Amino acid sequence: MTDSLPNLPRVDVVVPCYNYGRFLQDCIESVLTQSGVRVRILIIDDCSTDDTPEVGRQLVAQDSRVSYRRHEINCGHIATYNVGLDWVQSELFVLLSADDMLVEGALQRVADVFEKNPKVVLVYGDAIKFYGEKPNLILSDLGASVDVRRGRDFVAQVCRECANPIASPAAAVVRTGTQKVVGDTLQVCRIVVI
Repeated sequence: MTDSLPNLPRVDVVVPCYNYGRFLQDCIESVLTQSGVRVRILIIDDCSTDDTPEVGRQLVAQDSRVSYRRHEINCGHIATYNVGLDWVQSELFVLLSADDMLVEGALQRVADVFEKNPKVVLVYGDAIKFYGEKPNLILSDLGASVDVRRGRDFVAQVCRECANPIASPAAAVVRTGTQKVVGDTLQVCRIVVI
């Protein structure tokens, strides 16, 4: 277990789940098998009506790195994401939907980019879509190039092309401190606008 290696980078993984109990085991397994990082997982069940509570509790019983919380009423995506963001404590975090999985070694590759680039606040990669059986990916098939850009250049490109290259929240890992500052700023803006 990676807990015996305290110098490894820590990554909190927030897994919002609504009626995706059938996917939850594979999702969580893809996080727990990540090497080169210490992971902590919080499954947030948004009052699912399927077997999510049973699956979530079983995952908690199997591994101390997994926690499970359940909303008493369905709160929706954004409120559930915000519960997860409030919980995050590690330097890095990812929001991973219950029907998504991480590719082997993904978090270690991301942590390496953050370590080599202290000013970088967000790292993203490709999202691989599949239906049915999980794809059998070989790490050498995945791109290893790193392109570091200034935030304003990235935003300008997204606006110019009218396309977001980040296909899914699961494809992005963020520095927690930056996310929390931006979140606080956005909350203040919302209050001012209203």
